[in-house]
Amino acid sequence: MIRFEPINIPQPCTVIIFAAIGAGLKIIDDTFDEGVFDKKLAGIIAPALVVMALVLSISDAAAATVLLSILLAVIFAGKVDNLIFKINAFAFSLLFCITASFDLLWMPLLALTIAGVVDEKGNDFVDRHDAPRPLKIFFVHRCMMKVCMLLLCALSSMPWLYFFALLAFDLSYDSIKLFSKKEKRAVTAES
Repeated sequence: MIRFEPINIPQPCTVIIFAAIGAGLKIIDDTFDEGVFDKKLAGIIAPALVVMALVLSISDAAAATVLLSILLAVIFAGKVDNLIFKINAFAFSLLFCITASFDLLWMPLLALTIAGVVDEKGNDFVDRHDAPRPLKIFFVHRCMMKVCMLLLCALSSMPWLYFFALLAFDLSYDSIKLFSKKEKRAVTAES
């Protein structure tokens, strides 16, 4: 294992990096699933996301815990469904194992991963079934992980910074989703 000195990342930068990772992941997702963005753009964004995630993971055990839980949740839910995601997941996992000190927060990792899988499966369920509106809103916006993080922060198992970082991740992800829907409608209307 290679040891790297942690980088002192200012808290606002941590939140911004989480937001950038969320937006980047949705851009890649909508490039391949919806055909909205250019594949060259996705190819440029993908390695940048791995680097950002690794820098955060090396710098802070809580950041590593949150990012690894997101990755594990999408893997366990079967959402790593295109080549770039597979390459990114493999690269991050490999580099994480090589560089990380495994100073993870194990109970939060388990709780957040389970919550993430519930979010992904719940999102699939409300996409395919006529669910009550509150349930649909809860899972469309993948709120289980947010609720779990809120509880972990309230119990002092995670720093509050990562509740806001996770919110930034999800808000930027959802913002790209809204933009993608608009772009797709505009392209469809022009056809």
